[in-house]
Amino acid sequence: MGQSIGHVLVVEDDLLLNNMFTNMVADMGFAVTTTDNADDARRALCEGNFRFVVTDLSLHGDRQSGMILAHDIIQRRSGARVVIVSGHPRPSGLNPCICFLQKPFTVAQLQGALEMSIH
Repeated sequence: MGQSIGHVLVVEDDLLLNNMFTNMVADMGFAVTTTDNADDARRALCEGNFRFVVTDLSLHGDRQSGMILAHDIIQRRSGARVVIVSGHPRPSGLNPCICFLQKPFTVAQLQGALEMSIH
């Protein structure tokens, strides 16, 4: 396997979706770290250098946990770009720096969201 084009943190509490998103991102050429909750994601962000974070809006039943995590990442100025994914419509009050992608989505849509979050 060749060198990765960056490191992505995937935060998704549904194991099946976590695995699917991980495979999608890895197939794009990224190295991937996964977690299923916001606390572990925050720890991973302190320990790693991530280009992107893909997080579910609702983690372990808390409808706002992914959005709070995303806003924390933006405030920390870690340099990581954030994509929130959800089966729910785009939440109001979402920081314009955060890209939103509604489930279900294709690999091409995820790749487009990652590319869009760079700009």
